[in-house]
Parts: sequence; structure tokens; C-alpha cells
Amino acid sequence: MDLSTLARIHAGLDDLAADRPAKQPLATRLWQLMMLDPAYPAVYLQQGAWHLAAGDAGEAARVLAVGAAATGDVAVALRRIDCLRASGDEAGALAALVGLAGETGEVRVHWQLAAGELDGGDPRAALTRLGAVDLAVRDADDLRRKLPALLLRIDCVRALGRRADRTERYHGADAAVLAAYTAEDPHKRGRQLKAALRDDPYHAWGRYALAGVLAADDAEAARANLEVAVQGEPILAWRARRDPTFAGVSLADLDPAAELPCAPWIRVEGDHLALRTGREEAAERAWWPLPRAVRAALRFDRGARRVAVIAGPTSAGYAQLYRGLRALAPFIDAGRMFVQEEGAGWLDELRFAEDTLHIRRHELGGDDEAARQAFLAGQAKAAPKDRWLAALAGSDEVVAEDPIARLRAESERPDAPIDVFHRLGLALQEARRFDEALATYDRSIAGRPAASAGSKLNKGNVLAALRRWAEALACYDAAIAEAPRLAYAWGGRGQALRNLGRAAEAEAALREAIKLDDKFANPWLELAQLQFADGLQAVALCDEALRRKADCPYTWSTRGSALNNLGRWAEAHACYDKAIALDARYWHPYYCRACTFGLQGDREAALAAVKAALAVDPSRAAMLRGEADLIALHRDPRFIALVGRPGRSG
Repeated sequence: MDLSTLARIHAGLDDLAADRPAKQPLATRLWQLMMLDPAYPAVYLQQGAWHLAAGDAGEAARVLAVGAAATGDVAVALRRIDCLRASGDEAGALAALVGLAGETGEVRVHWQLAAGELDGGDPRAALTRLGAVDLAVRDADDLRRKLPALLLRIDCVRALGRRADRTERYHGADAAVLAAYTAEDPHKRGRQLKAALRDDPYHAWGRYALAGVLAADDAEAARANLEVAVQGEPILAWRARRDPTFAGVSLADLDPAAELPCAPWIRVEGDHLALRTGREEAAERAWWPLPRAVRAALRFDRGARRVAVIAGPTSAGYAQLYRGLRALAPFIDAGRMFVQEEGAGWLDELRFAEDTLHIRRHELGGDDEAARQAFLAGQAKAAPKDRWLAALAGSDEVVAEDPIARLRAESERPDAPIDVFHRLGLALQEARRFDEALATYDRSIAGRPAASAGSKLNKGNVLAALRRWAEALACYDAAIAEAPRLAYAWGGRGQALRNLGRAAEAEAALREAIKLDDKFANPWLELAQLQFADGLQAVALCDEALRRKADCPYTWSTRGSALNNLGRWAEAHACYDKAIALDARYWHPYYCRACTFGLQGDREAALAAVKAALAVDPSRAAMLRGEADLIALHRDPRFIALVGRPGRSG
């Protein structure tokens, strides 16, 4: 499936999730989405999840049965089996598993059958079943896939009164968990599992194994570990309820689908995770099927070729958040993060390297901000050249550093990241050093001519700020040619076309921007400017923009100007007041306020507003001098003293 179709499918699914329509319209629209590509598994999984959330596990199983037949995907078939269990059809689930086992050597299928046999008291049958599956480990990736079966084989061996063999060693948390689990003494096993989990505290199978060790002595700690485990691997909720090890642990409300709202403290080096060149499309394909709550926290920025990590409240649980980061790890160029749960006495250090997410948990001296800052200060002291650590620790030296100088120095290194010129361009653009920003974006585009939509977009934005509309339009068109669904480029294109007087084309571009990203405020404001002659329509469009971005002073000021044209003076002044409250140094609301007072015939108030506008921006004198709404002031000596005599230039 091409990427645009995939994005359209998932955008449609997101709309359904937001709207929560009635059952029948939901089913109809989801089936329509399936028809876009009948062999795409994620749509069936999503529809099954909807029916399951609505309490109709039987219908979910039926949908997933269709999906399994259409896609041949084992994950869809296994999810159908989960739904059969949820509907109480354990016999049907077992029959489906047996049938699936006859068709595939997939470890996850045989693991479920073997786990059922072991928990049913027949470890010999479970061991025999596992022996029919290829459990030879060839590399670290193979170990991750086969780890559940390898751990289960150890349980079978122990149940038969034998000692577990020491396993081959590989690098990483999977190998550490497997090695720890072979320890015969439960207390030693627990200590080693805890040590292994320091390198991956959200390792589902490690948490489940540790919960099993703790269950006999500390049911509360066992339950806490199980909650983490099932968030990472939902099938473990089914296993825990059947596993005699957890007979004394309360499992009634163990829910792998539960949302666990959180507000983690997150800091990312460079404020985002850069994607590897050439892997952007694969990254987006991996990102779309993530749960919506995870995608809200890990936002894919197609234009800038990066993943922005949003620090703030999220309904994704911590285990789900880490699961999403791990799914994206093969596509991340490099990066590091610190993450802390609310009120936790530890801090996780995350590093992306060699296609893998590496996690290291650091214990803090407390659970407050002071403890975190003390730890970061120690880290910064141990690595005095690490400016990111110094900044996190609050170093005055780093706070005073010129970020443009740092980025420029970074761009001159032989091993400079591929996106450094893009980031330098953004810094120069923010500093309004437009000529330098343009030159820097040119270098970014030259370095990746076919993968630089973000730089092309931002170059267009700089040219728009300089009111070089024809050149800006060319940049937006280049960005759209590379990334046709880049809403910001369509919005910029509409703005450029409006200023070039090409109204029909401008409206079409702005409507396309809204279609691609309904939450993007600027196209609504541009449409208001385009249709300003129709005061009511302009006000309505400004209201749409304000629903999406309520803190934009220019939108409030534009709304006031439209109300001014309708003669609704009091409402217009309220809008100007709101704009000034948001940005007292912005000239536009003062200017518009002067016009409104002029039309009302209040010369003194109009004159005061003219003075206020010029105090903020003296360069607006010529505009005020020629403003028709201020015609009542044109012969006033005080007005002439402020702006010059009307009718004269200079």
C-alpha cells in the first residue's frame, strides 16, 4: 500500500475514534476503509479493538476472522483468539490455536498452547510441544522473538524436577533476563532479574518473571510488576490468570487495555528524535499503527523528517510509551532522552543507537525536582563538555551560550548530523536573521535535494516574512512536490497566492491545507483575509482559527477589523483588547482600534490610538496617513504632527 493511502486510512480511523459514532455507522465506515486495501492488517485490528471496547467480543472475533483470512497475518489471527477468550469461548480459542499451529511454526502460537498445557499440570506435554519449534537462537533479534518460549521451557524443566541449563549469552536486556531466570534459588533469581531490568525497566517478560518470584512473599509487589508486564504484552494477562504461581494475587481487574494517564518529565536532546535518512517512510509505516494515545505523545513530523516527543499529560501508560519508542528505534538516527514518571524516585536514561533503544534506570535520592536536579548536576560535572547535560542541570554558562553559534560550530564538524543545517536555519529564522537563514536552508536542501521538504517549507516561510511572494510560492510548491500531504506547505501556498492576487487558486490551496490538517489554524485566518469583504464570513472564519489557536493576537485583531466593517463597534474593541493583552508590542490592534474610533467619530480616542500604534511601530506612519477610516483626522494639526500631511509621501 502506498503511504498516502495508509495515511488516509489511519486518519479516518482517528476521526472515528474522536467522534465515537453509533455502532452501525462505525461498522459501515470501517468496512469502507478496509476496502482501500483488504490485505492491510492494522484496519482489522483497529475495528476489532473498537468492538471489544464496546463490549462485543463476539463481533470483534468475527471481524478479525475475516482479517486473518484476507491478510494471512498471524497477529490478526492471534488477536481473534484473544477475542474468543474474552467472549467466554475458551474451547473455540483452543481449537483455533490448534488449527493455527498446524499451519505455522510461529513461536507465539506454540507458546500459547504450551503455556496452557503447563498451567493445566502437564509440563511434559508442554515441553514436547516446545521441542517441535525451532528455538535455536541465531542473533539478538531472534532471541527477542523466541524469549517467551525459552522462558517457558525453563518453567517446564523445573516442573519436571530438573535443573535449567545455562543459556547462550547475547548482549541486551533479553539475554540478561534469560540468564537471570536460570538461577535455581528464587531469591538469587529475583536479585538477578531486578539487575537485568535496570537496563530495560519495561521489559514485559522480565517483569512477569519477577512477579512470579515475588508472588509467594509479596503479593502487592507481584501485582505491580504484572501491571507493567501486561501493558507491554497483553497476552500475559491471560497467562497470569491461569498460572498457579499467582493463585494468591488479585487479578480480577488486570486490564492490558486500560489507559493509565500520566504526565512524565521528558527531556530530549535537540528537542526531537531525528529519523535516519532513507528510513522515513518505513518509520511512518511503523508509527501509524501505534495506539492513538502513544501517537499523541510521539508525533511524526513528515515535513521535518523527525519525531517530536511531547512532554505533558498523556493517556498512554508508561509501558505503552516505551513500547512506542522501541517500535520506532530502528528508524531513529541517534538521540538520547531522560524520562521520569510523576513522583518516581528514579530517572530513565534512553539512548537510540544501532537500531535499538537502550534504557538505563538511575536511582535518585528522592522523588522531587530537587533530587532530579542534584542527579543531573552530578552527571554534568562528570561530563563537563556535554552541553546538553549542563543545560539540564541549569548551568549559567550554557544558558548564556548563543545557540546559533553552537549550531554553526556543529555544522562544521566532519560527523555533523544530517539535519544540522535545517536546525541552524530554524534558529536563524527565529532570530529574524533572514538572509543567513535563507543561505542555510539552501545548504540543507543541497545536501538532501530529494528529502528536504521541511527546509523547503521553512525557506518559503522566510521569503513570505520578507513579502517575496513569488519566490515563497516556488518553495512551497517544491515542498509539496516532495511531500504532497504537508499541510503547512499548502497553507503557505495559499497565503502566497492570496498576496499575488490569485484568489481562486489561493482558496483551493487553503481548503486542501484544512483537509489535510483540520487542527491547523492559519488556513482559516488566510481564508478570512481572502473573504474579508464579506464581514460575517470573515468573522466566522476567524472564529474557526481561534478554536484551533486561541492565543493568536493577529487573529483577534483581524476579527475586530471584520466586526468594525459590520459596525459592531463594542465587539470590535473587545477583540482589540484581547489582542493587546496577548501581545502589547504588536502594532496591528492599535492601528485597527484607531480606525474603529475614526469611523465612530470619536476623534480624541482615535488620535490616542494613533499615538499608541506609532509608539509600538513608528514605521506605520505612512499607512495611518493614507487610511480612509481616519479621514476625520486629516486636517487635525495633532494628527499631521504625528504622521505628516495626508497626500504627501515620505
